[in-house]
Amino acid sequence: MDINSPGGRNNIHSQHRLSVLLVVCFLILALIPEALATTETRYFRSDTATVNGLTTEILGTSNSATFGNRTLLINDAEASATRYYWGHRTYYRTSGGVETEITSGVSNLFYRSSIGVGWQNVNWSCPQTSISSTDSIVVKVYASLWSSAEGYAWTLLDTWQTGQLGTTIINANPWNFTVWTYLAITTGPPKKWTGAIYFGNSTYDSRILGFKYGEITKSWHSLTWTSTLNTRTWRSLSWTETLATRAWQSLAWTFDLTGKAWNSVVWILELTGKTWSSILWNLELTGKTWNELVWEISLGPGSEIPSLWIGLLTFSCLIILVFGVVLLKKG
Repeated sequence: MDINSPGGRNNIHSQHRLSVLLVVCFLILALIPEALATTETRYFRSDTATVNGLTTEILGTSNSATFGNRTLLINDAEASATRYYWGHRTYYRTSGGVETEITSGVSNLFYRSSIGVGWQNVNWSCPQTSISSTDSIVVKVYASLWSSAEGYAWTLLDTWQTGQLGTTIINANPWNFTVWTYLAITTGPPKKWTGAIYFGNSTYDSRILGFKYGEITKSWHSLTWTSTLNTRTWRSLSWTETLATRAWQSLAWTFDLTGKAWNSVVWILELTGKTWSSILWNLELTGKTWNELVWEISLGPGSEIPSLWIGLLTFSCLIILVFGVVLLKKG
């Protein structure tokens, strides 16, 4: 076929129309709002569970029913301490039991310098962190006296852990630790500081607010678009896009147009990243009369995408693609 003939020009225009339609469908996917992130309140429960080989108290999205407390008496032999601190270290833990710290040592949360009891709260800035979908989050709570002479001497009170989160990104967000604390001080020697945290029921619902994960980011580190056109009859067209970000690790998008009559079109859209474990989207049009359309969408665990959004996106892309097929047949 002569590329300068009417039929050749129509064939090229038809292919251009399909390319535009594919780009439109991709943009529809890109417009999924960032509000699809999950932001939770996580409660320090009093019951336990085993996750990724570690048995701990549960850091759950709902509270338990049973009161719990963790109390630590610290003797101040030098009578130099001026504050009783509580702090935490936070990790992500793999299914193989490997823990990687998100904090940088113990993060100071709150303190008491005199006898008292009641709610205390403070924010900790959780950094954006890449994890695997089978990872859990582990929060270890510590206590220590502090003095200008002695500094800190942290002691582990207890450990809480989420289940496997089913996401591949912990988003940067302030975590607000709201905890019921208690402090008693008795004179010595030695001077005795007895601190405690209360948790586990509706009265003492110690918790973390702002636990955020799974947000889609729009900062794509790289975008690669390769198009190959062979022969004047456009026997093969390959189009691949790769996006590498903390939200979408990779995006591969390929379609092939084979034969003078466009016998075969294969379009594969795959997203693998921190929010969606995998999306596999195959579009295949077979035959000179475009008599077969196969479209598959697979969402991995923890996608947190409402079914309404999926339905609307699927319907929109399907209408656009069917319209494109009609145009191609007429072309």
